[in-house]
Amino acid sequence: MNERATPKTPSLQDLRREELGEEVTLLPEQEMRARLLEILPDEEAVEKFYPSLLKYAGQTILISQVPGIIVDALREYVQENDLNLRHYVSKNVPLIIDAVISDPIARKKANDFLNSSING
Repeated sequence: MNERATPKTPSLQDLRREELGEEVTLLPEQEMRARLLEILPDEEAVEKFYPSLLKYAGQTILISQVPGIIVDALREYVQENDLNLRHYVSKNVPLIIDAVISDPIARKKANDFLNSSING
């Protein structure tokens, strides 16, 4: 009789690698724009910040990339407007993640990536 091999238990590193490879499709442009308007309705954000995010609308990307894309777009925006980046990131990035991703599980994972990158 053949014995069944017991599958190898994945390591934490294997699980993390798998988690990093998960993808999400961002919202379509119109829906993303509408959600962003609820968070940052000022005209300057619409003109200078939104385009950096809207170019990803409808695209499928790694969940782990979402916070970085948002932080990079915010960095440009706050530097141009002489605003405090740390304040904008902590206040707005979780809201923006919610605005660009519809799936609640993917939103939570993207926020977890954000928190782990901020808090080490």
